[in-house]
Amino acid sequence: MFHEGAKVKYQCQTCKKIYLSTSELNRHTRVHMGLKPYECTKCSQSFSQKNLLDNHMNSHEGLKGHLCDICGHSFSSKSNLGTHIRHIHSLEKKKPFECNVCGKCFSRKHHLENHVTTHSKSRSHQCSVCGITFTRFSQLQEHENVHTSLKRFKCSDCDKSFRTKRVLNVHKLLHLGLKPHQCAICKKCFTRHGGLQAHLKTHKM
Repeated sequence: MFHEGAKVKYQCQTCKKIYLSTSELNRHTRVHMGLKPYECTKCSQSFSQKNLLDNHMNSHEGLKGHLCDICGHSFSSKSNLGTHIRHIHSLEKKKPFECNVCGKCFSRKHHLENHVTTHSKSRSHQCSVCGITFTRFSQLQEHENVHTSLKRFKCSDCDKSFRTKRVLNVHKLLHLGLKPHQCAICKKCFTRHGGLQAHLKTHKM
């Protein structure tokens, strides 16, 4: 349970879906628990909610013979049932796991868990050209492709080339051992401004 403005909301601890009342949350929770207390007296098929059983009963009365086995709704044709499943349940199933930091959604829980770690990891992989930092080395490699076709300024001390004279001059500070960018909090020094900016984030954690 949590408050959002004046409204009290209830969140499922399994899939993080939000409901406006405890009764809605309790009905939803049965799905995760596998509870199906509402049984059809004609065929013994069970459902987690009474309205799903009611929808199912229509199929026995000859009203609609094509039953959705996910929600219990019945349809007059197989094509209508297929359309229903594609448009309603495919959207529900695709990405039910939402990141509570950035709002990004995922189809599987472990994908969400892997993603959440990117918010806590330090951005330790830094581009030697522009100073931008990344959480994964693969991201850095992909980013560096942006610079490869534009490197006209070559360092005389090593085989690296750069897009601009300014970036080359910043790079040369590495060879000279100079670190002109100092952290005002802990006095640690950095060669690049990007390195200082990445470091400052560690003080905010």
